Amino acid sequence: MLTVFFLVKFTKKPLRFFGLIGIATFSVGALIVLYLIADRLFFDIALGDRPALLLSSLLVVLGVQIFALGLVGEIIIFTHAKDIKEYTIEKILN
Repeated sequence: MLTVFFLVKFTKKPLRFFGLIGIATFSVGALIVLYLIADRLFFDIALGDRPALLLSSLLVVLGVQIFALGLVGEIIIFTHAKDIKEYTIEKILN
């Protein structure tokens, strides 16, 4: 069901799908990084033994990669789908 929804909705514009997921993932990771930086600067809490640092780094990198995947998909669609024509229904006959 998810595959059919994806193919119908995002075949021509994959950046809309992957960009949204990538930006959301990147944003969550960046917010965690900002929280950890504030903890380190203001409360002098060590970061080396906290798994949140690894998680936030992973989310930031994963967000960039997902966004880049959408961008590559957009480039592929742009180069290969130039010849594909969209057909619209002009008139419905009863």
